[in-house]
Amino acid sequence: MKLSRSFILVPVLILFVFSGYASPSHSPVNSEDHPGVIQQSITLDREQLESQLGRKLKFKERIGLWIIKSKIKHAEKKGKSIHIEGYQPITDGFAIASLVIGIVSLLTLNILLGILAIIFAGISLGKIRRFDGLYKGQGLATAGLVCGIVAVTLVLLVVVLALAFYFV
Repeated sequence: MKLSRSFILVPVLILFVFSGYASPSHSPVNSEDHPGVIQQSITLDREQLESQLGRKLKFKERIGLWIIKSKIKHAEKKGKSIHIEGYQPITDGFAIASLVIGIVSLLTLNILLGILAIIFAGISLGKIRRFDGLYKGQGLATAGLVCGIVAVTLVLLVVVLALAFYFV
């Protein structure tokens, strides 16, 4: 009975998690979906910027460019990201899914869900690190990772103990 529930639960959870990620509107490189995010591909060289615009920068624009460059250099020295006013980071869906699946895998002692929680946590942590400041949820992903690891470890421990008592 428990095995048949997990065969139904796993595909339903996979469909639930991936259904929101099929649309291209969640792409983190689309600046229209994420206003205020400075992308790595934006050039901050004055000459290149002037050639792209087809005119020379005005005095105020040059000062603004200088301020942005100095903020970026200062943030890079400290190893931090730049916070842009008015932008709230989005909680990563994989982090939430990792935590939920990790808790369910602990409650049901399901090794497949534990492995799935570990995979989702890895995806989420990678995305949060890659797009620093765009997504939040590192704590959720870490908790999902821990729950998944504990669930897989418990299931393996139970299997090893069962085999040890069976052959003794």
